[in-house]
Amino acid sequence: MSNLICGKCGQQLAALSSSGNLATICPACGAAITSSGTVLPVSNPGSSPENLTLASPPASNASPMATTPSVMARAMLDQTNPLGPSIPSASPLMSANPQSSLAGVVPLLQPPRNTDEIGWLLHFRVLRARGEGGMGLVLEAEDTHLNRRVALKLMRPHLAHDTSARERFLREARATAAVRSDHIVTIYEVGMVGEVPYLAMELLEGETLEAIIRRDAPLPPAKVLDYSLQMARGLATAHQRDLIHRDIKPSNLWFDSNSRRVKILDFGLARPMFDNSSMTVTGAVVGTPAYMAPEQADGEQVDGRADLFSLGCVMYELCTGRPPFTGNSAVAIMKAAAMQRHVPIEQLNPAIPSGLRSLIDRLLSKRPADRPNTAAMVVEELEAIGTLMSGVDLTRLQASGATPVVVSKPKMGVIGGIALGLLLAIGAGVIFVRSNRLVPIPDEPAEGASSGVTPIARGRGVTADSVILGMTAPFSGTGRELGRAMKLGLETHLAHQNAMGGIHGRKLKLIALDDGYEPTQAVTNLRTLLDTHQIFAMLGAVGTPTTAATLPIAQEAKLPFLGAFTGAPLLRKTPPDRLVFNFRASYEEETAAVVKYLLRTRGVKPSEIAVFAQNDSYGDAGFRGVMRMLREQGIAADKILRVGHERNSVDVKSAVDGIQARLDIRAVVMISTYRPAARFIARMRELKRELIFTNVSFVGGDALAEELREMDPKLGDGVIVTQVVPPIDSQATVVLKFREHLQRYFPNEHPNATSLEGYLTAAIFVEGMRRAGEELTPDRLVDALESIRDFDLGLGKPIAFSPSDHQGSHLVWGMVLDGKGNYQPLELD
Repeated sequence: MSNLICGKCGQQLAALSSSGNLATICPACGAAITSSGTVLPVSNPGSSPENLTLASPPASNASPMATTPSVMARAMLDQTNPLGPSIPSASPLMSANPQSSLAGVVPLLQPPRNTDEIGWLLHFRVLRARGEGGMGLVLEAEDTHLNRRVALKLMRPHLAHDTSARERFLREARATAAVRSDHIVTIYEVGMVGEVPYLAMELLEGETLEAIIRRDAPLPPAKVLDYSLQMARGLATAHQRDLIHRDIKPSNLWFDSNSRRVKILDFGLARPMFDNSSMTVTGAVVGTPAYMAPEQADGEQVDGRADLFSLGCVMYELCTGRPPFTGNSAVAIMKAAAMQRHVPIEQLNPAIPSGLRSLIDRLLSKRPADRPNTAAMVVEELEAIGTLMSGVDLTRLQASGATPVVVSKPKMGVIGGIALGLLLAIGAGVIFVRSNRLVPIPDEPAEGASSGVTPIARGRGVTADSVILGMTAPFSGTGRELGRAMKLGLETHLAHQNAMGGIHGRKLKLIALDDGYEPTQAVTNLRTLLDTHQIFAMLGAVGTPTTAATLPIAQEAKLPFLGAFTGAPLLRKTPPDRLVFNFRASYEEETAAVVKYLLRTRGVKPSEIAVFAQNDSYGDAGFRGVMRMLREQGIAADKILRVGHERNSVDVKSAVDGIQARLDIRAVVMISTYRPAARFIARMRELKRELIFTNVSFVGGDALAEELREMDPKLGDGVIVTQVVPPIDSQATVVLKFREHLQRYFPNEHPNATSLEGYLTAAIFVEGMRRAGEELTPDRLVDALESIRDFDLGLGKPIAFSPSDHQGSHLVWGMVLDGKGNYQPLELD
């Protein structure tokens, strides 16, 4: 035992054992000092952290190896490291005292045996420090058992004393090791050195996406798509193993220069500290504010959709060079993410295609329910975008391991540099690299030439193995719940059909764009779906005004238009428009059924019925049903009190005033959306009016119930909603199948009447495709649908079409809310 003096700062140190295998750390300067009295000094030949190096001076024993000075080993990040070569000094990965950070691991190491190493840890020959994070330090090492270089991550020794933190490190490391993906860093080994856990993972060369963004952003659309698809594939694999990352951000995403792949790093390793960029105290908030989903920031239980929000943040930054949400503090950033809308990408980078913009917008939705349900769905959508914009089938490309190389024309030739990713310019030819060989796609045959194969007739949006479908609907604004639910129902049936092998060997892919319930945006969306995505058919359009705006364009493009979520008469002409097919009953049929109920069952006089309707074609369509029924009772149209509100507005004051001026009114037929409807009902309840409120299906029954429940469950007591599908809790065959498939493919979602309608719409479309045969064109689909006479889904009456009738069902059901905010069946007849 001997007293030691720090050779760097002169601080007197406590005595150490003379075993020679351990070192103490100077509390004043962080230098590492061996028990024999020698100092492991940190030299600083330059002013930047990258130039800091660690030297091993001669030991006092007579060993030749020990007396030979070691080669200078870099202690911090250099330009080839695997954990962030160009991380700024303000980054949490860069220690304020790098000497201390490295020295803190020295007590764990056995002495070096060669001049090109720092020391040994078990069977790992430690060569240099490569980076650090909140929970651990990363070393470059050689695994002498398997003779390969690895990145060795050790938990900080002072944190390893916390049993729960140590167990969490090991648990999450083992969970990550169980995931095998080309887009997740590979974990080779997990273990303990004393009380300090470690993991050995693949050693990567390249740089983080953070470095790429800082240097190159905004990135070209091709690279955005390529990187996004790789990230989504990695998340999809992890989520399938119930592993949620919780901290997806550019510095945790690595572009490996050898494999040319994006890799996800640091799964689930919460940093137990607060700083400017990371709020990861155990039991509080885990993640990074600028990339954290609102529900994660609120400390709520999260699922994979939180990772999808973070993915959207990274994709946004790739497109624009800036995060979607900013602020002067962590709290301000999280508040912006929860309450503010990001600057539209088109304002910052118009070059990004609308399909990609729309996907990012949905990923950045405040509510998890408004985002894509799974990472696998994001992969499918990105593949569809890439396939249609470049002509490359990304699904096959992924399976084959080929890398797409873009050339300017569909001919063999020399290109000036390899473009990794997809070219978004339409008409570009593509060749594939396999085993360093170029395999060209042949030129188009000359006019009049024959390939010897009879081509199968295909419509736009139909390939040998896929059919691309389009949807424009509100995923924001007052109708967002309707759009989201309709899309969920469509995707549930399509997912089931794809799991069964698709239709005639083709998988079905849905591209859905947000129109915010605004006709002008719906028109823009449809043109994008036609021009960019080349869709075969439109499914499940939501809303009368948006449908009225898009239908003429669809007809001009000879685009099948199926299952719109509207009961408007513009889709129900006599004779019917050839390309338009409806599943649901019309608004006139719904309002007629409820007026009949009011008159016959509730004893309301015709003059005591008023209408609360949206001031547009949707409200007009429902009003016509009321008008027709009351005309039969001797009430002229101009004698019917109609009040209402503007589209996408919740201002119902004038409507309330109008009803208050008529104390004789006993019932109000409502043709609205859930938010203004709920406010109108609540306000009338406050004014003590004992009214019967009825709503047509477009209101969105569950959304209305939830809106009222949040105010006061009693507000909904007695509120009636008509719907065009059986009750969602019924034992009808189609309902049971839908619930089963929804649980299988989207287990985090709950069924409702709107999503059931979407499911039925997709089922009818799929049946039409099946009957149309392999040669799929719009005309063949229409002929097949018109041939359906007895397609029995279990509704109570089979679906039937004909050349003179394109409406499959005329059934209307009634539901009524109870005082607890739950629906009960209501007999309308």
